[in-house]
Amino acid sequence: MLKEFKVLIIEDEILIARSLYADLKDFGIEVLEPISNGEQAVEVALQEIPDLILMDIRLAGEMDGIETASRIQKFKNIAVIFMSGYATEVIKEKSKAVNNIGLFEKPVNIDQLKTVIADLNEH
Repeated sequence: MLKEFKVLIIEDEILIARSLYADLKDFGIEVLEPISNGEQAVEVALQEIPDLILMDIRLAGEMDGIETASRIQKFKNIAVIFMSGYATEVIKEKSKAVNNIGLFEKPVNIDQLKTVIADLNEH
């Protein structure tokens, strides 16, 4: 059984965001309403302090997911898993500049994600 665990989904593709939201809710996790742009994501993350952020690399708005995660982590050390439908070597290298748990290719394997969350929840 998971103790209280809060996840923030930052994803600009509404169908992906809603699917992740529903799957994680079904797993018994508190999931904040998905956000589609980096600017709002920084604000919500610093206000809500989730245990984990699922961060798309390509976002609506001025900032990409890597810059958004970097801005959040300047203030709070929140675990981040990046997601990308286009995980090129350049993106993989760029994502290493930010403290993160990993880069999941879309569509995200929900069972793999649940395993990571269960591991994080134990610590």
